Amino acid sequence: MNDMKHLIGIVALVLMASCSREVQLTVVAEGLENDTLFVERCSFEERLHARGDRSAYRSEMDTLLFVDQRVEVTLPAEKPLLVNLYSPVYRRSDQGHVYHHPAGRIDLVVEPGEKLEVMLKPHRHGHLTATISGSELNAAIARLDNQVRSVQVDMYANGFALNEAIRAKSPAVDSLRNRSRNIRSALHSVYAEYMKANPASEASAYCLYQMGPSRGEYYFRDLDKKIFRGVFRSVGELTDRYVEEQEVRAELGVVSPRAP
Repeated sequence: MNDMKHLIGIVALVLMASCSREVQLTVVAEGLENDTLFVERCSFEERLHARGDRSAYRSEMDTLLFVDQRVEVTLPAEKPLLVNLYSPVYRRSDQGHVYHHPAGRIDLVVEPGEKLEVMLKPHRHGHLTATISGSELNAAIARLDNQVRSVQVDMYANGFALNEAIRAKSPAVDSLRNRSRNIRSALHSVYAEYMKANPASEASAYCLYQMGPSRGEYYFRDLDKKIFRGVFRSVGELTDRYVEEQEVRAELGVVSPRAP
């Protein structure tokens, strides 16, 4: 009998452990123009090392249906995930490719076992903001992303205008490229100011992830390295290697190209 109780206890622990590997999201939205939501998930570390190359990481996309402006989803998670929420209203096709408006995307960095609630709010000009509870990190990420929404709207519009100008061999290409650089600088300044003001916040590691090593190395030096012990460990390791490489290059007298 005792052996049976012991076995039942082991089974219960295993079941609890397996359940804790899931991420549970509740998304509530008022006023969306569509009753569906796209949810894309991938390994955060794979996405980081892919550096924008979609063929270098695996992702899964689900389409969810809102019922009474609410939808719940459970995502399997064996490791930290980057989860993107998209509204299908805010996407555009260009030469056979589908682009999601960056300001119409909500980014989450989640760990196995987390339970989050996301309150979506749609705005004019095709962008979303969010308020997130259940995760201090993601609440801070949402506040940061809400700050850069108007900049992302400009970036998206200018990017398509630049692509059109390049295809048409328009003389406006140079001015549009310069404007892209200025918009990107404005975007990065939000993250830079946050890192300077919050060196011990885990959300500063997210800012560094968004900027990349070449643009963020200056701020990395002053960040509390404790924020890189968890989900952002790979961000710290990648940036640390970049800093070391730059120091070696400087000793050799090799000038590194500046990030755009």
